Amino acid sequence: MMRLDEHKTTQPTEPLKAARRLENLIGRDEELQTIENIFTSLEGPAVFYLEGPGGIGKTALSQAARARLEGQGYVVKDLVDLYHIEHQSRVGIIQSIVRNLDEEIFTEYRKTYGRLQKKRAGEAKVAETDWQELWTAFQNDLEHHSEQKPVLIALDTTEVLGYEQDRFHRDMGLEPPEFTVGKWLVDTIILQSRGRVLWLLSGRSADHTLYDHLTYAQGANISLHRLEIRPLDTQASRQY
Repeated sequence: MMRLDEHKTTQPTEPLKAARRLENLIGRDEELQTIENIFTSLEGPAVFYLEGPGGIGKTALSQAARARLEGQGYVVKDLVDLYHIEHQSRVGIIQSIVRNLDEEIFTEYRKTYGRLQKKRAGEAKVAETDWQELWTAFQNDLEHHSEQKPVLIALDTTEVLGYEQDRFHRDMGLEPPEFTVGKWLVDTIILQSRGRVLWLLSGRSADHTLYDHLTYAQGANISLHRLEIRPLDTQASRQY
């Protein structure tokens, strides 16, 4: 059963609402420690969702958390920014994760992907079962790799996966499509994670589509945590 834990930071009296990028993280020790404590206490797959308005420091906090967990022995690479269009398709997201972590460890995935590419080049129809075989190969390789060291996968700007069904369909008064990349990412990839695979997601609070779908997926063997990023307090704002 999925466990949902929500965490909120203290609301300041004189907030600093946006942040410019600094080399050292300021005023986020509490949030950083929360992320580290939860991830290092888990033996199975988990999701940590960082939420806040644009410019509040989600990306900087995610980068700091990645550095902290790398020091704890986690396999940590660069975050994947979903803002870029090439990361907004099913294959695009998976290929980015594979290249990021190291293509050499995804042996089953690369073989399956090669067969699928040959099938497409021959103008043969690629069935959904072919794609499912590819996603399963990805999960198998990822689980095997996590048996040696826990793996952290960080995805930034996740709110863009909600735009595909929210803005257009809401404005046009249409029903949202049943299938979206965001729904696929949650149902087929994140919630099917096995082993010590940790997902660090960050997105703007204006769109909850991806996070809401995570909470609706009951019965998943994965823990879900949410951290709402608030403005810096007065002391941190002055230091900043």
